[in-house]
Amino acid sequence: MKQPICIMAGGTGGHIFPGLAVAEELIKRGEVVHWIGSKHGLEGRLVPEQGIPLHYLAVRGLRGKHGLQRITGPIRLGISVIQALLLMMRLKPSVCVGFGGYPAGPGGIAARFMNVPVVVHEQNAVAGMTNRYLAKFAKRVLTAFPDVIEGAECVGNPIRPDIDLVGRHRIAEGHQPSGTTRVLVIGGSQGARAFNEQLPEKLKEVASHYGIEVTHQTGVSGRDQVEDRYQALDLDATVVAFVSRMAEAYREADIVVCRAGALTVSELASAAMPSVLIPFPAAVDDHQTKNGQQLQNVGAAVIVQEKDLDIFVA
Repeated sequence: MKQPICIMAGGTGGHIFPGLAVAEELIKRGEVVHWIGSKHGLEGRLVPEQGIPLHYLAVRGLRGKHGLQRITGPIRLGISVIQALLLMMRLKPSVCVGFGGYPAGPGGIAARFMNVPVVVHEQNAVAGMTNRYLAKFAKRVLTAFPDVIEGAECVGNPIRPDIDLVGRHRIAEGHQPSGTTRVLVIGGSQGARAFNEQLPEKLKEVASHYGIEVTHQTGVSGRDQVEDRYQALDLDATVVAFVSRMAEAYREADIVVCRAGALTVSELASAAMPSVLIPFPAAVDDHQTKNGQQLQNVGAAVIVQEKDLDIFVA
């Protein structure tokens, strides 16, 4: 039986979606892929949908925890290392590829004990705690941006081919807005409360000077309220809870307003899409601002801090 490749990632979409993109390509090439994750992250829903075997560890995030969680966290970590060791003994993987998030830590430690090669991929412009640790003994360390981890190879983030194709067409055709500027607002899978509460009014101010059409992705909980806001403002807007066809949404937009998650920034670059980036203010180590600076430094984006939205629009 062919030795599998283990993907180790969990928690947020920023870790999971790059792992899924790599897993999809590996499967196309005839590889057997297994996933090491946690019941507490998005991988519990997203990975099984792709038909990939998912193995759960007991671990939860440690950073920023208080009280009892500070005590139980290390215990869960130890249990998770044992779980991962037993899994390695059973699966006998040829390599383990870590994309960050708390399940990757015990998975990588177990792989080291079992002499299984570890490859690390860091998506952000500031390396996360798990990847910083695994990089110390990984066989290869890959990053999306330069100068993130010493000695790493900068390879970018895995991007879906349909999004890359949008950028190729946009560059080849010399995309120019046709009269009305089409604004795409992306709040992410959970939506962004600040976007839902503030941007309709801000975009109405913009519309008083320029012709715009808005598509606003809100997350499921905010859709009806945001739609009511736009209607009350008499602003042409399509309000949706989710965007399932991201490449098509990029193709139809002239500019994107969004957070500055690692995968989002990489997609914007690949799609040759100008953007206004509003970093999530509570992001660990302010990594979203650092991500966004990769685009702002080459003139592809403008960064606006959430607290400065009023100043920016004025």
